[in-house]
Amino acid sequence: MNQRINNTVPSVAELKSLAAGRWFDILIAAGIDADKLNGKGHPCPKCGGRDRFAAFPNINGRGAVHCRHCFTKGSSPSPGDGLATLQWILGLDFRATLGWLADWLGVKSESQSKPRPIARRTVTSERGTNAEPLEPSIDFDDLAKQFFCEMSRERRESLAKKLQVEPRTLVRLRVGYSEADQATTWPMVDSGGRCIGLRLRGHDGDKWSYRGGRGGLFVPDGIATKIPRLFICEGPSDAAAMLSIGLPAIGRPSCQGAMPATVNFVRRIGCHDVAIVADHDEAGRNGATRLARLLVTVANTVRIITPGNPGDDARKFIAGGGTPGHFDQLLHEADALMLAVRRSVPNSTERN
Repeated sequence: MNQRINNTVPSVAELKSLAAGRWFDILIAAGIDADKLNGKGHPCPKCGGRDRFAAFPNINGRGAVHCRHCFTKGSSPSPGDGLATLQWILGLDFRATLGWLADWLGVKSESQSKPRPIARRTVTSERGTNAEPLEPSIDFDDLAKQFFCEMSRERRESLAKKLQVEPRTLVRLRVGYSEADQATTWPMVDSGGRCIGLRLRGHDGDKWSYRGGRGGLFVPDGIATKIPRLFICEGPSDAAAMLSIGLPAIGRPSCQGAMPATVNFVRRIGCHDVAIVADHDEAGRNGATRLARLLVTVANTVRIITPGNPGDDARKFIAGGGTPGHFDQLLHEADALMLAVRRSVPNSTERN
């Protein structure tokens, strides 16, 4: 176990030695909230619950945590040290976990291998789509993990600063990096969490999609079932901004995109209070209204809010000082679509 995994990553023993006394910050960077590492029972960052998750003693020295439901004796990996915790929370294999940790610690050398080039495809609306996309021929789960491992800590922090979001939210959204295209990668999933496509964002703000993929949802790790309210945003950076202020959120690929997947996702997690966060423009409001007509078939209450001034989006509103309290006020002022509307609204298989 002490030999090097490859010539770019130090040995396991070296990594553990370097990480000792730093696990608290490492696990926060991996997406576990700091207040959940105090040794008391908390909802699990992966599967929810009420108090099934806790950190073992000496969290900064060992990095060990456990969940009675999804990370316990008999699971693979099983709890015991910080490496196992990282492998569990990041969803990576052991080798990729070592690479992630080495990068965070700043001891990973530049790899000679580069990801394959990305073929650009213009991002298009899914207007007129009545069902979730078919399974793509490419293994996008594997591809997303590859790019996630290529995202350095410095690059992630730089992107977070540019977008004015918390770096940990980019970890939760599995944002990666394509060296070949000099672009960040944002995984898109179907309603069951299977990665079906990748959105890319260049340094100049240009956006495109990986050829062969499908438009899907931007869903962070740790979205629990039975949450009291879900915010549905337009785009991944808006979702990252909402997550940064502690609000449970997912993103759609566009104002008209991934509507069947959104409805199915809300149905799957059992959330009955949904807030659609629309961009403050005509296209955003129209798309939100269409989505709301579908969501009332699966949620008890649906509201549409448009934070900020005309032309703003959620991220700009939050960057300007928007807080959870402001969103509560917007929801209080918004009309609620409920059961009475449901009778006159077609279901998610309506014809366009």
